[in-house]
Amino acid sequence: MNINDALARPMADVFTTTPSPWSFEATPSPYLYNTELASELPPKPAGMVVPKTTHDAEYWARVTEGMDFTAEDRFDFAAYNRVLWAGLMGDTPYPISGTSDD
Repeated sequence: MNINDALARPMADVFTTTPSPWSFEATPSPYLYNTELASELPPKPAGMVVPKTTHDAEYWARVTEGMDFTAEDRFDFAAYNRVLWAGLMGDTPYPISGTSDD
């Protein structure tokens, strides 16, 4: 915490139930409607475009095998970025930024 937190206006009004109750309804990611979880989700809204995944869970498990996701900063971000690029963009060449993290 810092001085900005100390000087910030309290957010208590967001959680006030008077004069009207506050409510929130979560909306699942459209991607989930193409998974085994679809039967557990609320009905898909009319007109929702459900994106098609590029690979299944087994693919992502295989290409990220050995990466340590147990805590922040425990793996090679450059390698992970390349895994994501290849999995999402296929044969499209990886962009070159001119840095040593390419």
